Amino acid sequence: MGGGGATRKRFKKMVFLLSAEAAAEDYAEKIKTVFSDKENYLKLRASSRHEYETRLNWDVWGGDKINNVFEEVISEWELNHQ
Repeated sequence: MGGGGATRKRFKKMVFLLSAEAAAEDYAEKIKTVFSDKENYLKLRASSRHEYETRLNWDVWGGDKINNVFEEVISEWELNHQ
């Protein structure tokens, strides 16, 4: 997948990863940590809102973007099923 560096950099700001074996207490501790640091919480909130407004909503994905995804998937399927 192209542009991985930029994707990883962006996600470092807004995603917290826990292991598949993490317990409910681990999730609760991460949530507590995020909410107890007001400055970082406000930054996370602003960056999440920005991602929603610019990339992660149906108005942005509607039209050309989703059509391009469908066309690419259909074309690949057709190539593999001839």
